[in-house]
Amino acid sequence: MSLDQYKALRTSADTNAILDLFDTIEANATCIHYRDRSPWQQNNLFLLYSPGISAESKPAFVSTLVDDLNRLPESPWTEQVTTRAIQVLKLLGRDATGADALFSERGIKTLLKLGGLLSPNDQTDTAQTREALKCLSNCILLRENTKEWVVKHDSVAACFHLLQSSTLSTESQFLTCRILFLLTVNSPDIVQHLIRLDVPVVLQNVLVSNVAKLMANESQTAPINANSVVNEALKLLFNLMLVDIRTSNDEETVGKRFSCCLPPIYDITFNMPLVEPMPLVPPFTHAIHALMQYPYSAMSDGWYHYPKVTCHHTTPEGGREVVSHRLCDILEKALAYLIPSGDPDDLEATTVTGLNVDATLSPVLLVIRVIAMGEPGFVEYFKKHMLPSDT
Repeated sequence: MSLDQYKALRTSADTNAILDLFDTIEANATCIHYRDRSPWQQNNLFLLYSPGISAESKPAFVSTLVDDLNRLPESPWTEQVTTRAIQVLKLLGRDATGADALFSERGIKTLLKLGGLLSPNDQTDTAQTREALKCLSNCILLRENTKEWVVKHDSVAACFHLLQSSTLSTESQFLTCRILFLLTVNSPDIVQHLIRLDVPVVLQNVLVSNVAKLMANESQTAPINANSVVNEALKLLFNLMLVDIRTSNDEETVGKRFSCCLPPIYDITFNMPLVEPMPLVPPFTHAIHALMQYPYSAMSDGWYHYPKVTCHHTTPEGGREVVSHRLCDILEKALAYLIPSGDPDDLEATTVTGLNVDATLSPVLLVIRVIAMGEPGFVEYFKKHMLPSDT
């Protein structure tokens, strides 16, 4: 497929012809593998699509496609054509080589406009805006410097206001949380901006509504579902608290600031049935990682003000039993999965799952440590569950 063919059709009123052209590009895509080296996705395996156009024509094609999308709404394209064009642009952008126009300020601003993130008045939730958000998140993932253009055009606040919408679709909630997660990596200015906007309350609402769906055993068969949103929201919460603590050096204040997000974390950690045979999988892992960021004072206050966990006990001693039993149960089941032989010196057995034992268990152990140091009364309960009996 040549650039000339595209240019001949780009202003055509024949919608089917240009849709067929976009279909041809996708049909000729080739799947190869590479390892992304972004700091937040170290060594993860991704799919890279090599489009059915020549390497020489790709830069001009991407640039022309960005220009055509940027002309909206003056463009004659229908929403269907626009959505397919964004999908093709996303496909071409999965390999950043030859796609500089997409990763430029012009390209990112175009995606922000198409995604409804240039102005609060532009915010909608359609197939077109969702495809634009997908493409934008890919750009930020592949080239961290694109965050500069998102900040410049005040789209951090636009993302916040979009996530604030009570009618936002599950897919858009997921994509907005992902974009904010990527934006907040090592970015204290963005984190503080979101805190000033009161992001804890918005995250609380997203988590509560979607965790409730998980607790109700609603079907999660869609590619992007409530479970996906919970995982992405918890990752965002972890980032926000981590950066905020590093900036302020005041974990007590940070813990209190984000204490409203503890109830859904407690629902996941203490009320949801554990996954068998390995409990340390999302969303449990993300809940534990988020819990790691809280000081004991915030954990304790959040626990005793949340009826859905305090209903399991009537005394402080009962609460210690509930907490210690659950965390140690998670630890025990995870150990049994990670080290099937039961012998930690059996290196072959500890590597059969492909998971690093220390990295997998450390978050749970850190949470146990914070609780035990914050309330010494827990120590005996943890010892009872973790240490062999004297007999």
